[in-house]
Amino acid sequence: MKRFYPLLCVCTAYFMLCGCGAPAKQNATLYRTHIPEDKWVVGSTYIDGKPHVGLLNPGILDLTPKSAFSWYLSVILEYDVTPAKDLPDDPTPVMQEFADDIYDHIVINPDDPNVLYMGRVTGNGITQVMWYVKNPEPVNRYLQSLIMSGDYPIHFQYQMSEDKEWTQAHYWLDPIAEQLTR
Repeated sequence: MKRFYPLLCVCTAYFMLCGCGAPAKQNATLYRTHIPEDKWVVGSTYIDGKPHVGLLNPGILDLTPKSAFSWYLSVILEYDVTPAKDLPDDPTPVMQEFADDIYDHIVINPDDPNVLYMGRVTGNGITQVMWYVKNPEPVNRYLQSLIMSGDYPIHFQYQMSEDKEWTQAHYWLDPIAEQLTR
């Protein structure tokens, strides 16, 4: 082994300097993004004949490029409704704190956010909180660990899917953006 040791050191140094045998860098796309200012709109509507209220941010439609945040995340917070009402009596404290806690964990770095908050819509026994996500892995990891822990104040579920065309954003925000430009 002693006589092969210098050769081993020379080969190791060569491979390290040349990059041979080094893990290949993943093909990552770098984006120079412009995070737009929030433009909050509060409104109400009927969906499937049920009253809903929403707080939505059509300002995110000004994001460039949208492909930097190509994953749509919807977190559904569930609450009990009485037969006479489809809206909660007072969900704000528990739901707000829980939604804020989720946001704090998935934004990762407020100066370079991993998520853009699109808004929330409440009605028919749920509050749907919506974001667009840059990197889905840490978000999914956090939400899965939260579910596995069982440590959450109200029942929830989530769905995250790639939405390069921002179909969900246009569904919720285009009607609002049209009204704002009138």
